[in-house]
Amino acid sequence: MIVAGIAVVPSAAFTKDTDTWQMRTLFEPSDSHLRSETRGRVVICEGLEEATVNRALDTQFSRIDNMMFVGTVRNDPQGNVMTDPETGRVVTEDDGC
Repeated sequence: MIVAGIAVVPSAAFTKDTDTWQMRTLFEPSDSHLRSETRGRVVICEGLEEATVNRALDTQFSRIDNMMFVGTVRNDPQGNVMTDPETGRVVTEDDGC
C-alpha cells in the first residue's frame, strides 16, 4: 500500500476527549478529508481514550484502513482514565514500537 499522506494528530493532555479536530476527523470527516482517504491518506491519532478508539472502529469501519491509533489511553470498566497505582501515570496501550 502506498501512503499518499500522513497526518499525526496529538490529543490534548490525557483528559476526556472533547470536540477537537481529531474527533471531528474521526466522526464527522469533511468531504475533502474523505477524498484524501481515497488517495491513501492515513491519519494517526495519539492519546485518545480506549472507549473513543473502540467507537471509531465500530462506527467508521469502512474507513479503518486510513486510521492509526498510538498511545491509546486505557479506560477502567467505569470509563475512567486508568492510572498506575505506583507511579500515578496514565496507563496507555503498548503500541509495540
